[in-house]
Amino acid sequence: MKFMKNTFSASEENEANDFELLDLPEELSDAIDELGFTSCTPVQKEVLPHSIDGTDIIAQAQTGTGKTAAFLISMITYHIENPEFDTRKAGTPFALIIAPTRELVMQITNDAEGLSTHTDISIVSIVGGIDYEKQKKRMQSPV
Repeated sequence: MKFMKNTFSASEENEANDFELLDLPEELSDAIDELGFTSCTPVQKEVLPHSIDGTDIIAQAQTGTGKTAAFLISMITYHIENPEFDTRKAGTPFALIIAPTRELVMQITNDAEGLSTHTDISIVSIVGGIDYEKQKKRMQSPV
């Protein structure tokens, strides 16, 4: 298994790199443009070339440095570039993201919906304190 670890500090946040240099799928590039992202953050600049190529990554950085977008861009790119020819059973996710708080789940959900807007990806979030039957029903449809 390929693996990479790096720690990013706030002092690196002023560097930038165009998303265009990453040669992302058109659907994802369009979504990134619509979201107004023009440059990679230092975390994204360092991580994305490796994670898009399949390297497992651990990155540590302050809040707001682009970590969520980095892993979502990698996952969405993989999904687009590796289409599934067999339909998954309803309720069987392509990916499962676990987060420690409801607020972080909602942030990840919003970011994932924005980045996947031009794809066939369905985003479903499941959190504690929400009606079980409603969430169960959402998971029974294709995700």
